[in-house]
Amino acid sequence: MWLTFAPVLRRPIRSFPTRLLASAVVAAIAVGACGGDGDDGSANTTTGVDAATDATSGEASVGDASSTVPGTSTPTPATEGDDPDEEDASGATATTAPSVTDGEPTEADDEFPVTIEHRHGTTTIESEPRRVVAAGLRDQDALLALGVIPVGVQDWFGDQPDAVWPWAQDELGDADPLVLDATQIDFEAIASLDPDLIVAIDSGLTPEDYELMSAIAPTVAPPPDHPDFAVPWQIRTMLAAEAVGRSELGRQIVADVEAQIAEAAAAHPEFDGATALVGLAGADGQAYAYGSDDVRSLLLVELGFSVPERVDEQVEEGSFYVTLSQENFDQLDADVLVWVGGDATSFDGVTAEPLYPPRVVDEGRDLFLPYDPLGGAMSFASALSLPFLVEELVPQLALALDGDPTTTSEYGR
Repeated sequence: MWLTFAPVLRRPIRSFPTRLLASAVVAAIAVGACGGDGDDGSANTTTGVDAATDATSGEASVGDASSTVPGTSTPTPATEGDDPDEEDASGATATTAPSVTDGEPTEADDEFPVTIEHRHGTTTIESEPRRVVAAGLRDQDALLALGVIPVGVQDWFGDQPDAVWPWAQDELGDADPLVLDATQIDFEAIASLDPDLIVAIDSGLTPEDYELMSAIAPTVAPPPDHPDFAVPWQIRTMLAAEAVGRSELGRQIVADVEAQIAEAAAAHPEFDGATALVGLAGADGQAYAYGSDDVRSLLLVELGFSVPERVDEQVEEGSFYVTLSQENFDQLDADVLVWVGGDATSFDGVTAEPLYPPRVVDEGRDLFLPYDPLGGAMSFASALSLPFLVEELVPQLALALDGDPTTTSEYGR
């Protein structure tokens, strides 16, 4: 499912044509992409896939077409500003044709075929993919870290060039992938790219979505044991690495980033055992606090912080956050409170509430991260964004944690 949540990132709204119409569109394009008699039919195949897998297969339900989910949507105009890019008739952001390198050798070190298990079954990739679509919100970062330039990228938020943020621009280089519409799963646009692999790890694919998508090309869906949009960066990286045949490189990337985080944690022993929360301002004066399984919180946990148990205990199964009304703002108390999505003035409606934790204010323990760039880096929480985030955010965390309001962070009040 594609989800929406107005106050936080980009808005992946679950809105696509009826199944019959979508099936017809995909079938028609698939026939055109595969060609008639005389085509070589070289696309990879998907085997062992039960497209009719029901919700009991591990699908985590965290919303529907009208749902609002923190961490998977568009920022409000007050925090993000610009209008969305102009879209073409298919709903995909208008771009020039993506740069591809069909036929050029790549760096796969695994033997094909490879088979990957996910919540909707298994997908077999018969040969090294050459035209990969990043159909999950954060999947482009994993692919780019692996040296794979996708021909299509799922837009999310921030109006970044090619839907790729600064920390990943070097890896993208001069390539110009098609930017897929942030408001829906655009099966037609995906099929038009003639992909031989679709990576949708960081997504909310329903069984119906998966059936349609895997009819276009072998599709790697989310793993079964994590909520939608809450797959840890290590798993996202390794699943993508396995899919493109670069497992050894994936392991090295994960090890390198983990080492950088561990080095930062060792340099700040005061983080160990301290509490930290990541929050987001919601509609109608509410606030959202992310649990320890959320990708934003995961970095803080890896640095030695812990999310308060009272928050984790309220996170429902299949979700990664808790909604707090104004009368429960005292539950936002933590040694460090990190707000994502704007500067301090953006959160006046929350921080001015009587039950907002007094010590957080008096001791300068809250940080406010605009989306560009730190809030975006924390929201992506990828193998490419985390090194940048560790370098920039860790000193700010130390200033907030010391409890001295005179040691003000540039992201403080």
